[in-house]
Amino acid sequence: MIMSFLPTFKVFEMNNLTGLRSGHILANMAADLSKTASVEVGGNKYIENGIILGLDAEGTVSNYNPAAHKRPFVHFTEELLTYFQELRLYAEPVVDGVVYPRCVALYEGDTFTTNNYAGEIEGDGFATVVNGVLTLQEEADGAMFKAVVSTLPDGNDAYEFLYLGV
Repeated sequence: MIMSFLPTFKVFEMNNLTGLRSGHILANMAADLSKTASVEVGGNKYIENGIILGLDAEGTVSNYNPAAHKRPFVHFTEELLTYFQELRLYAEPVVDGVVYPRCVALYEGDTFTTNNYAGEIEGDGFATVVNGVLTLQEEADGAMFKAVVSTLPDGNDAYEFLYLGV
């Protein structure tokens, strides 16, 4: 019952992230909110897990842009829920206009599963990054990710994304 009053977000499930194992993580670096994908729920702004970011020359993070960033990072901040153990209930809140998303470096062969993507295709395909959001496409042209139909731990539809490189 109370669950129906809580905001819900996109879900991110890491499968195999080299950056997480090796400690190649950006933390305590503010997001440039003017250039970072976010959602607004109940008048509050949040950064959802699964968006693709890059490190800016100013020491901030923003939506990944291959012309401006040397390496893509995926936003993955672990949920800090102690009462309800559901991934869909967690996103990083923007407080007083500032947020510090934890970003994990992506290396060729890394995989993760998420429902945080845009577009629709039939079956497996590929994905690029548009304004920080994985965007599905049927062709491999310009793709950074292979997208394979999958499901999340709660049974909802998702895609498993395999990072191919830039």
